[in-house]
Amino acid sequence: MPSTTVELRQLNPYRTAGAAGHLELPPRPVGLDVTVEPGRMTGEAPEAIHDDGDFPDGADEESVGWAHPAFRAHFVDPIYEDPAGEFAPFGTDEGADLLADWSERVDELADDMTVADLLAGSGFEGVLEDLGLPDSGAAVPEPGGPIDVATIVVGAAFTLLRLSGRIDPAGREAALQNLAVLEAAYGQVPELERQRADLETWHNPEEGGRGEVPARRPSTGNVGDSLREID
Repeated sequence: MPSTTVELRQLNPYRTAGAAGHLELPPRPVGLDVTVEPGRMTGEAPEAIHDDGDFPDGADEESVGWAHPAFRAHFVDPIYEDPAGEFAPFGTDEGADLLADWSERVDELADDMTVADLLAGSGFEGVLEDLGLPDSGAAVPEPGGPIDVATIVVGAAFTLLRLSGRIDPAGREAALQNLAVLEAAYGQVPELERQRADLETWHNPEEGGRGEVPARRPSTGNVGDSLREID
């Protein structure tokens, strides 16, 4: 059986320059069935179509997942649904990992669970113990050291809030102090300012009113001072 030559221009009518390429088909069938659909080939993947039913509790394809109704009612800024923002609580690698992990462990979130408990349950006990050491000796890997720890603590606090709708006072204070560490490192960042303001005005549902936030000492940049208070 003789081979067949087909001009590629026939398959791609939008080719306008250069000599027409040729495709030589094998002389006998090889069990491959190719169907060419009419229309312009753009090389782009088709846009995914999501049904609202795929995302419970009002979430959508841009959401980072389910949230307790009390959390969703108070933390309304888009940063809390941002899965990739550098300063969003669940946009960092640490925050995203904590939320993904505990979203599958919600049955372990006891009513009296604290931010310190959540950190310990995530394998960060060594981080709490090594906070006062130089970066080269800390459990948190380079390059961040205290910055990485602050990101982890903030991510843990918002994970507990998002999934349980509550946070212990010491855990909230630790989150506020570690947000201050991040603000000291990065300057005025709207996302960090929003998280701090929302935490300062948060109250647990059972409190029935605005929660009291303990007065914060000026941050020294030492994350260990604030984290040891939640032990």
